[in-house]
Amino acid sequence: MNALASAFEAARGPRVYFGDRGGPGMVGIGVSRLVRKDPCTVGEALRPPDEGPWVFAVRFDPEQPPGPAWAPFGAALWWRPARWLRDDGARRFAPRGAHIEIPANIEPYASGQWDRAFDAAGSAIQAGELGKVVLARPVDRPRPAQPVAAGLHTEDPAFAFALCLDDDYGFAGVSPELLLRQGPEGTETEALAGTRARGAPDVPPTEKERREHAFVVDAIARDCAPHRVQVGAPAWHAHGDVRLLRSPIHIAGRPDPWELAARLMPTPAVCGTPRAAARAFLRTHEGFDRGLYAGVVGVVDDDGVVMTVALRSMLWRRDQVRLFVGGGLVAGSDREAERAELSIKAAHWTRWCAGGGA
Repeated sequence: MNALASAFEAARGPRVYFGDRGGPGMVGIGVSRLVRKDPCTVGEALRPPDEGPWVFAVRFDPEQPPGPAWAPFGAALWWRPARWLRDDGARRFAPRGAHIEIPANIEPYASGQWDRAFDAAGSAIQAGELGKVVLARPVDRPRPAQPVAAGLHTEDPAFAFALCLDDDYGFAGVSPELLLRQGPEGTETEALAGTRARGAPDVPPTEKERREHAFVVDAIARDCAPHRVQVGAPAWHAHGDVRLLRSPIHIAGRPDPWELAARLMPTPAVCGTPRAAARAFLRTHEGFDRGLYAGVVGVVDDDGVVMTVALRSMLWRRDQVRLFVGGGLVAGSDREAERAELSIKAAHWTRWCAGGGA
């Protein structure tokens, strides 16, 4: 556990942690200002209340009202901590109290829901209504005694985050995926699609993996227009128990990061293509409220803005934990292979729930 994660865990009450895969992390203690947005468009959800600094979290589908388990986060939450700690120093802002009503429970997930949604997705893909859809499911576990910070460590480069609105309620994750970064060195994003077990044979991507990855690359290039993009060669990157196919993407010029992020969100890596049809399919068939899962968690300050897609994440409430995992379905997807992939992706937080090292 690094020094910032230790500071996060030692604090009590509202606090936030953000570990940047490619730069310094931060910890926020207490509340100076908290802005909770009502259901709105992605663009409105991603627009900061003022220049910041801010930590922010936006729902996967901010146009839809949050269910009871997600109500304290709203459609988007913008949080300025009273103490802002980074590796290179600290800043202080006027503290204010923040009352958080902890949800009574986490809504149950219907047995067999994922299988029914898988069948519906296969039919929609075969009919040409969808090219790809990313189907997720929750996994419910008792909350372990060990601290949340113990689950924020990973040997592989990743974005780690925890938004603790109360000692008994919050959202945390360890994500491999960058949505957008803008700083002195320019603007970048990435395509992340295609998953293998970490110990799988080191062979070139299969046709299914190439097709799934190409959907994401092509969609990001369209979303970035008219800005020119430079797509790097895809390569496998280790993340926990899996390897992921990633292509770095550099965006020319200096576009408005909030406008560009609104175009990119949600990416085909977490939603599908065509985006509108995939999102409508998930609203009808997925059967649970994703909340912040597959949404955006980020930080904006004087150094710029960085946003990660909130994958490999979990919501906790008192003695309950809900883990979230998902996988992309395209033509030819196999039910048992997809089910096995979800189990591998859940392994990080499943080990934490079992009291072992994440």
